[in-house]
Amino acid sequence: MPEHYSTVLADIPFKDRMETYVDLLSKDPEGRLFEALPFGSSSYVGSGEEGFAPAYREEIEIIKSISKSLPEDSCYSYHRKRLDEIVCAKEIEVERERWRSFHESV
Repeated sequence: MPEHYSTVLADIPFKDRMETYVDLLSKDPEGRLFEALPFGSSSYVGSGEEGFAPAYREEIEIIKSISKSLPEDSCYSYHRKRLDEIVCAKEIEVERERWRSFHESV
């Protein structure tokens, strides 16, 4: 997949990419597309009170849905592991964002 595709995909709202990601990852048993597919957005909308944490939480739920929607075949265990790693990284971002928002509001 050409590099500029990931930039274009990142501009599409993440929830609108879910079905496409499930389809693409289902056709990629080796998991090579993880290097090209962005699992975030190019920009976020946040609030003064919570920052970007709600947007990150929404992405977490979408990623979990993608994982659940993949075929049950064992060859997709790598995909689920990678998606779990992405979720963990996003959960860290949620905590950082909550900490940042709290300290900026004090």
